[in-house]
Amino acid sequence: MHKPMSSQSMKWVNGGIFVACVATYFAFGPIAFYRAVGISVVIDGAAAAWLKEIPMGIRGRPPAFYLRGSTAVAVGLLLAALGMLLAWWAPEIACHLSEGKLCQ
Repeated sequence: MHKPMSSQSMKWVNGGIFVACVATYFAFGPIAFYRAVGISVVIDGAAAAWLKEIPMGIRGRPPAFYLRGSTAVAVGLLLAALGMLLAWWAPEIACHLSEGKLCQ
């Protein structure tokens, strides 16, 4: 199987993705932000489907159990599909979440 990332490395990767999404918001606006978040969700879902393993549990503690095999692939693909929808419908989502202030 694969060697899992250390928790310190995972914190740096997640922190980098968070900083990139926030920087996208300030540089390009909320629609680009929602697209960046959608793309990061697609990448995360694709990685889960490819690795065929998703750890489940409370953050900061060891995983209580793992989703493995076809279940992990299905959940990863569902997550990737939701990320695609978020990236595709970013203007509508921005309009809805801004209570109509960003509607075109």
